[in-house]
Amino acid sequence: MKKYLSGLVAALMLSAGLVALAGPVAQAAPARACGEQYQPACVPTKPQAPKSVVVEPGAKPQVKITIGTNGNVKPTGKVVVKLADKKLPKKLQGKNVSFQVKKGKVVVKLPKLKPGKYKFKYDFVPKAGTAFKASKGKITVVVKKR
Repeated sequence: MKKYLSGLVAALMLSAGLVALAGPVAQAAPARACGEQYQPACVPTKPQAPKSVVVEPGAKPQVKITIGTNGNVKPTGKVVVKLADKKLPKKLQGKNVSFQVKKGKVVVKLPKLKPGKYKFKYDFVPKAGTAFKASKGKITVVVKKR
């Protein structure tokens, strides 16, 4: 009889919302929680890339960047790399180069550089009409001396 009453009380409390069961939260489609217009964007993104990349002289540096989110949704948009390092040739300084993000991944291909250490900043710009937030990151490219 005690088990019956305690089960009945627990069922009533669960159905009334007074008690909840703890467990992992499923985030299969967080974009739905933002509303129809996705204004403002509500799904945070986090770029994941190596902090530094070392390349041989004469090679074009390539950096693989993964744009991560909470859940299993893959963001789309573009990554804009700002070429602002003062060590760069003058024809490249101040320019922005963009690359398309497909299924949350992008390979950034930079031009050939002279030996030295270069710092670049990049921004993830989500595709218009999606619920993803923009994010930023930094990379350091080291070109070895001969």
